Amino acid sequence: MNKIATLLLSLVSLSAASQDYRDLQIMNIWSQSHNPAKIGLYGVDASMARGLARYEYGDRLTPNDAQKLWGAGIGTEGVKQFGSLALQGAFSYESKWMEGACGSMSTVPGYYPIDIYEFTPGKKELQDYSLSGGIDKALGENWEIGVLASYKSQNYSKRKDLRHTTYYMSMEVTPGILYHRDELRLGATYSFLRNTQSISAEELGISSGVYYDFLDKGAGALSTNFGLNHSFADILSGIILFFIIGCEFFISYKLSFRKSAKKEADTNV
Repeated sequence: MNKIATLLLSLVSLSAASQDYRDLQIMNIWSQSHNPAKIGLYGVDASMARGLARYEYGDRLTPNDAQKLWGAGIGTEGVKQFGSLALQGAFSYESKWMEGACGSMSTVPGYYPIDIYEFTPGKKELQDYSLSGGIDKALGENWEIGVLASYKSQNYSKRKDLRHTTYYMSMEVTPGILYHRDELRLGATYSFLRNTQSISAEELGISSGVYYDFLDKGAGALSTNFGLNHSFADILSGIILFFIIGCEFFISYKLSFRKSAKKEADTNV
């Protein structure tokens, strides 16, 4: 379905510093890069706090959209100079409440090779936390070296069958080096990134048995997207169920082949 209406209200407020933090970012093109050695290029102390509130409504544009969404969040970031040493830190939190939501159970749909979808609209909640800190050290007049560490956590849950709870965590460490002279800037950086996500789903309604929508709806979506025959969905579901039952059989039972009487007699001799 097409999105018919969207209303977004955002408030960015409370900026206080010896120099405006946004102006510093505009003046320093390296502020948008991942190189932590950029911290020493600010040259002054600055900080900023912000707040966010939004409301969206309308039909779903993608399977992961909600018919209604409320959101609120806060964040702060700043940089502090101590002579040849510079520090930077940031923190943010945002919470979203959704109605008529379904789709991917992942907090980052499409990021992983395998994704899990559900198709029963209901209430969802997503909480997003992020924290980062960096340090930069000037080596002489033209060199800067630094390191930045950032942590992100997300909690994602649904309150209607098929209910699910998703936890996502990400940790990134980025060292970097920067050479600057007059208007010249040359830098190099490398990121060490590790993330993990766990998804648990359960059905608490009055119905019982295996929740077949995973296979039925997923196979049906493939048939529609690729213009295949409608019977393809049933065929694909049957193949998947066949392999699941086969795996369960070999996990629970072991095949043992009996030797013939002649071979047993030869072995005993």
